[in-house]
Amino acid sequence: MAYSENLETISLPAGADLSAKQYYFVSANTDGEAVLAGDGAPILGVLQNKPLENEPAQIGIGGVSKVVAGEAYAGDANLASDANGKAVGAATGDYIRGRAIGAPGAADVIGSIALVSQGRSA
Repeated sequence: MAYSENLETISLPAGADLSAKQYYFVSANTDGEAVLAGDGAPILGVLQNKPLENEPAQIGIGGVSKVVAGEAYAGDANLASDANGKAVGAATGDYIRGRAIGAPGAADVIGSIALVSQGRSA
Protein backbone atom coordinates (compact mmCIF):
# COMPACT_ATOMS: atom_id res chain seq x y z
CA MET A 1 0.00 0.00 0.00
CA ALA A 2 1.46 3.36 -1.07
CA TYR A 3 1.83 6.09 1.54
CA SER A 4 3.32 9.51 2.25
CA GLU A 5 5.16 10.45 5.44
CA ASN A 6 7.10 13.43 6.82
CA LEU A 7 6.67 15.16 3.48
CA GLU A 8 8.36 18.52 2.97
CA THR A 9 6.66 20.60 0.26
CA ILE A 10 7.06 23.81 -1.69
CA SER A 11 4.62 25.65 -3.97
CA LEU A 12 5.11 26.95 -7.50
CA PRO A 13 2.52 28.11 -10.03
CA ALA A 14 1.52 25.34 -12.43
CA GLY A 15 2.91 26.02 -15.92
CA ALA A 16 0.15 23.91 -17.51
CA ASP A 17 -3.02 22.06 -16.52
CA LEU A 18 -1.68 19.43 -14.11
CA SER A 19 -5.08 18.43 -12.71
CA ALA A 20 -4.66 14.83 -13.98
CA LYS A 21 -0.99 14.54 -12.88
CA GLN A 22 -1.13 14.09 -9.09
CA TYR A 23 1.88 12.03 -7.88
CA TYR A 24 3.88 12.59 -11.10
CA PHE A 25 7.45 13.94 -11.16
CA VAL A 26 7.71 17.67 -11.89
CA SER A 27 10.48 20.13 -12.70
CA ALA A 28 10.62 23.91 -12.71
CA ASN A 29 10.78 25.67 -16.08
CA THR A 30 12.77 28.87 -16.72
CA ASP A 31 9.77 30.95 -15.57
CA GLY A 32 9.72 29.19 -12.18
CA GLU A 33 6.58 27.21 -12.97
CA ALA A 34 5.92 23.54 -12.22
CA VAL A 35 5.86 21.35 -15.35
CA LEU A 36 6.06 17.60 -15.91
CA ALA A 37 9.59 16.21 -15.72
CA GLY A 38 11.02 14.73 -18.92
CA ASP A 39 12.75 11.45 -19.70
CA GLY A 40 15.78 11.11 -17.39
CA ALA A 41 15.73 14.89 -16.81
CA PRO A 42 16.31 16.76 -13.53
CA ILE A 43 13.36 16.47 -11.13
CA LEU A 44 12.27 19.00 -8.53
CA GLY A 45 9.87 16.66 -6.74
CA VAL A 46 6.48 14.91 -6.84
CA LEU A 47 3.23 16.82 -7.47
CA GLN A 48 0.90 16.41 -4.47
CA ASN A 49 -2.27 18.14 -5.68
CA LYS A 50 -4.26 18.64 -8.90
CA PRO A 51 -3.68 22.26 -10.00
CA LEU A 52 -4.97 23.91 -13.13
CA GLU A 53 -2.61 26.21 -15.04
CA ASN A 54 -1.40 29.14 -12.87
CA GLU A 55 -2.79 27.60 -9.66
CA PRO A 56 -0.37 26.68 -6.84
CA ALA A 57 1.27 23.30 -7.38
CA GLN A 58 2.24 21.60 -4.09
CA ILE A 59 5.49 19.71 -4.71
CA GLY A 60 6.95 17.10 -2.36
CA ILE A 61 10.71 17.64 -2.18
CA GLY A 62 11.70 15.61 0.88
CA GLY A 63 10.37 12.70 2.92
CA VAL A 64 8.24 9.85 1.58
CA SER A 65 5.74 10.49 -1.22
CA LYS A 66 3.35 8.55 -3.37
CA VAL A 67 4.43 8.36 -7.04
CA VAL A 68 2.85 6.98 -10.23
CA ALA A 69 4.89 4.17 -11.81
CA GLY A 70 5.68 4.23 -15.52
CA GLU A 71 6.66 0.54 -15.43
CA ALA A 72 7.23 -2.26 -12.94
CA TYR A 73 10.46 -1.77 -10.98
CA ALA A 74 12.26 -3.37 -8.03
CA GLY A 75 11.34 -2.41 -4.49
CA ASP A 76 14.72 -0.76 -3.86
CA ALA A 77 15.28 0.77 -7.32
CA ASN A 78 16.75 4.22 -7.89
CA LEU A 79 13.93 6.13 -9.59
CA ALA A 80 13.99 8.62 -12.45
CA SER A 81 11.34 10.15 -14.71
CA ASP A 82 10.07 8.76 -18.00
CA ALA A 83 8.94 11.09 -20.82
CA ASN A 84 5.52 11.47 -19.13
CA GLY A 85 6.70 12.31 -15.59
CA LYS A 86 6.11 8.79 -14.25
CA ALA A 87 8.60 6.91 -12.06
CA VAL A 88 10.85 4.33 -13.72
CA GLY A 89 14.04 2.54 -12.75
CA ALA A 90 16.97 4.85 -13.50
CA ALA A 91 19.05 4.13 -16.60
CA THR A 92 22.65 5.23 -17.08
CA GLY A 93 22.82 9.03 -17.20
CA ASP A 94 19.32 9.61 -15.77
CA TYR A 95 18.80 12.02 -12.88
CA ILE A 96 17.77 10.01 -9.81
CA ARG A 97 15.25 11.58 -7.44
CA GLY A 98 14.64 8.79 -4.96
CA ARG A 99 14.50 5.15 -3.91
CA ALA A 100 11.48 2.94 -4.31
CA ILE A 101 9.81 1.67 -1.15
CA GLY A 102 8.23 -1.54 -2.33
CA ALA A 103 7.54 -2.51 -5.93
CA PRO A 104 4.34 -1.27 -7.66
CA GLY A 105 4.22 -4.29 -9.99
CA ALA A 106 2.94 -2.48 -13.11
CA ALA A 107 2.65 0.84 -14.92
CA ASP A 108 0.11 3.38 -13.62
CA VAL A 109 0.11 1.88 -10.10
CA ILE A 110 0.84 4.29 -7.26
CA GLY A 111 3.91 3.33 -5.23
CA SER A 112 6.01 5.07 -2.57
CA ILE A 113 9.35 6.82 -2.97
CA ALA A 114 11.88 8.08 -0.44
CA LEU A 115 12.84 11.45 -1.96
CA VAL A 116 16.61 11.87 -1.84
CA SER A 117 19.06 14.40 -3.21
CA GLN A 118 19.25 14.31 -6.95
CA GLY A 119 22.21 12.82 -8.76
CA ARG A 120 22.98 11.07 -12.03
CA SER A 121 22.95 7.33 -12.48
CA ALA A 122 26.37 5.92 -13.34
